[in-house]
Amino acid sequence: MSLEAAVQKLSFGLSLGTDVLVEPAKIIALKLLFKKLIELIDADITLELPPIYAMPSLRVDSGRQPWNNLIRNVLMCSSAIVGGAQGFKCIPYDVLNKNKQPSALRESTNVPLLLRHEAHLQDVYNPLDGAPLFSDAIHCLSQQAWDFFKELEKKGGVFEAVRTGWLQLELLRQSEESTNKVKSLEHVLIGVNEFVDKRFDYHSLDNKESSSLVALEDIIDPLFLDKTDDEYMSVQPLIITSLTNDWETLQERADRYKNKKLIVIKVPSPGAEKKMRLLVKSLSVLGCHHTTIEETQITDQVASGDAVVLIVGDAQKETVLLTEIKAIGGVKALSLITGTASEAVYYLREESTPFEVGEKIVEMLGSTQ
Repeated sequence: MSLEAAVQKLSFGLSLGTDVLVEPAKIIALKLLFKKLIELIDADITLELPPIYAMPSLRVDSGRQPWNNLIRNVLMCSSAIVGGAQGFKCIPYDVLNKNKQPSALRESTNVPLLLRHEAHLQDVYNPLDGAPLFSDAIHCLSQQAWDFFKELEKKGGVFEAVRTGWLQLELLRQSEESTNKVKSLEHVLIGVNEFVDKRFDYHSLDNKESSSLVALEDIIDPLFLDKTDDEYMSVQPLIITSLTNDWETLQERADRYKNKKLIVIKVPSPGAEKKMRLLVKSLSVLGCHHTTIEETQITDQVASGDAVVLIVGDAQKETVLLTEIKAIGGVKALSLITGTASEAVYYLREESTPFEVGEKIVEMLGSTQ
């Protein structure tokens, strides 16, 4: 098959995120890289670029508060049009929730229609041309991608990189890096780890032990190599991971303990303010209600609670208060500062993230049953 015939059969599929600077640049960078590749193969040939079809990245979609995904679709589709993609695949905004809405696909389909017929985004050819900010982003992405291609070539090509597991490990490393940013709130996802709306219970089920979330791997099949080749039969698949799953799964676990009474004891001391902010942020994302009391109220208030979170910056003071709390009986205690040898304490490091705090709180609430 000639180069011209092969290119005519090609098309690109590209998933887009919500960054309106990076995503259009990603599309343009792909065009530039393909053109560069063709020139390296045959500098005298001029070929029309294969079409690029964009689709929403489900990695950033929320299963618990899917209405935010509709807004994400607007950002993604805008990037596709501005970047020059030939098409955009519409996906129901509630695809990651088991409780489907009949109108979800129609509403998602309206997004590109509104951008085309009312925003008129398709009427401007190459709107990013000459914009320094986008030019820098395009150059940076192109260079990074080309360097990665050269690294793949050193590994023996894509098939060899997959067979040895190098490509899977590299993608896993990048995925874990992105997931950790979501856990620490460095990367904000609206309705997932920040600005979580508790007024609506979209995900409610009769069976509270069941999950309303749809796993991403149940929607997108992992990529396997040709199974007819025995040499590649046992390779590790390339799994697409969700950035929202960890927080939303933890939120579903926390929902089971909404009737538990959580008491927070804050003792003014160095280091307590930082931990208090960390605790409040974690409780806010989880949707856990709590009552804050003073040290003098321990005897009267703690007995009425199911679990206690102690915020104190002094180890000696902490030991005294934990002994007092344990003597009351019937309540679990969580220390956020130093921790002791007491079995009533869940110890957290000073550098704990909001997600780690949330995990310990949900674990503690679960142990009160």
